Amino acid sequence: MGRYEVMDTLPDALRQEIDEWILSRAKHSASRIYRKFNLVERGIKADTFRRYVKRKRDAAGAAGVEDATDRDYSTADELLMALVIEKCESGETKHMTGIASMLRAIADRRRLEIDQQADERAQQKHDAWLDDKRRELAAKKAAADRQLDQLAASEGVPEKVCDAVKRLYGIDL
Repeated sequence: MGRYEVMDTLPDALRQEIDEWILSRAKHSASRIYRKFNLVERGIKADTFRRYVKRKRDAAGAAGVEDATDRDYSTADELLMALVIEKCESGETKHMTGIASMLRAIADRRRLEIDQQADERAQQKHDAWLDDKRRELAAKKAAADRQLDQLAASEGVPEKVCDAVKRLYGIDL
């Protein structure tokens, strides 16, 4: 018998149920399905079954990613964790180092995004504080100008002289 023909020895109803489990959205691991249907008692080797599962999922375009992206995950983290768990449960560790590197890179990127957001928020707060200080200073200057004008008027200082003094000291007219 060929590598996958051993599955043909199973009753059609059982094989169909196994195939449904293989392609289900829950993405059961090959080991879990193998144990659930007690395939060792039916003369099917675990490695042969694992290859059959991979072939079925690959043929369905699943291979862990396409079907998983259709699931209802609230975050990309949940999707990624589901894929990592699936790979671990199926015993497929070939890409785990790469996935771990990707997770580190994603975490680093998120830290940078958070730092950038914090910098932007700090800049917004600083700009708001600076605007408040500028308004406060402008109000104080206007009050000082009014006081200077009142003092000049009460002392009888001509307006031309007041303007010259203001220009000399850089006071806006």
